[in-house]
Amino acid sequence: MSQFNENHPEKKSDETFITNASLNNFNRIIFKTKRRGLVAYMITGDPIGGNMFFPVFASSKEVEKEMKNQNCTDFNKLDVFEEIKKTTSRLIL
Repeated sequence: MSQFNENHPEKKSDETFITNASLNNFNRIIFKTKRRGLVAYMITGDPIGGNMFFPVFASSKEVEKEMKNQNCTDFNKLDVFEEIKKTTSRLIL
């Protein structure tokens, strides 16, 4: 995850930025607390044009719980992302 999106301007203090997603990919994200933001940004901090992608956020507590459930210490290696990474450009994650 890019430093820019870790501090995404729409992220609430108790949330984690998950990814930029299309509606199809949003529906595949397993977090119950997921929510859509408005403006997706590339890893460079430049906004992504159009309305195909939007940022996704989830409760930091839920993300931490899932990391423990999967015995995962690297947020980017959670199993929930594998299908999304196959269909979303690395530039916009």
